[in-house]
Amino acid sequence: MPNWKSRGSATPALPAIVKTRMAHRIRQDGTGRTLPHPECWEARTEDGTWTFMRLDEPATPWAIIHTATRTDVDWTTSLKRCREYVARGWAGERLELLQAHERGEHESQREPRCGRC
Repeated sequence: MPNWKSRGSATPALPAIVKTRMAHRIRQDGTGRTLPHPECWEARTEDGTWTFMRLDEPATPWAIIHTATRTDVDWTTSLKRCREYVARGWAGERLELLQAHERGEHESQREPRCGRC
């Protein structure tokens, strides 16, 4: 997980998203009623490059997925953090590290930022 404050405090413009899966969450009070507003469980960037999804359960982390390769790049705490992760370029950097690992470029020396080495 990146250090959100170490790379500058100014947040770049967040990418526009399309919410693709919504659901009403059931109240935790035992009545079986749902909350009044649906919650988003999946979204994608408008350009379709990145998909963000989480399990259909409360307090689950969001996965950041490169749509074309279906590569699970990282996890974060909220949809806003997913958008920020992409806007800061961290998702692209992480994808490149993971793809380099798959190409075998880390075989001679372990890459500590890779996550798969």
